[in-house]
Amino acid sequence: MKEEHIYFPCGNITLEGLGFFGADPRGVVVSHPHPLMGGCMINNVVEAMVSAFHEQGFSTLRFNFRGVEGSEGAYDEGIGEQGDVLAERPVS
Repeated sequence: MKEEHIYFPCGNITLEGLGFFGADPRGVVVSHPHPLMGGCMINNVVEAMVSAFHEQGFSTLRFNFRGVEGSEGAYDEGIGEQGDVLAERPVS
């Protein structure tokens, strides 16, 4: 399953993600380890989780939290990052 590189709004910033949106109505958002410890959406654990969900037919969305790689903004002590998880529906 090929994921598409997407960007989506989160308040006044834009977050970077990878998504696979299949026909199955089930879906999951996979977030990465702590950004100050080097976490990003391209991570061994995240990759393994996404692969396992794909094998079960789930749609997936993984993304970089604010300030990580292609996502705008800066680390916000966990406050803004809570909003990142609740961001609006992704648009290509």
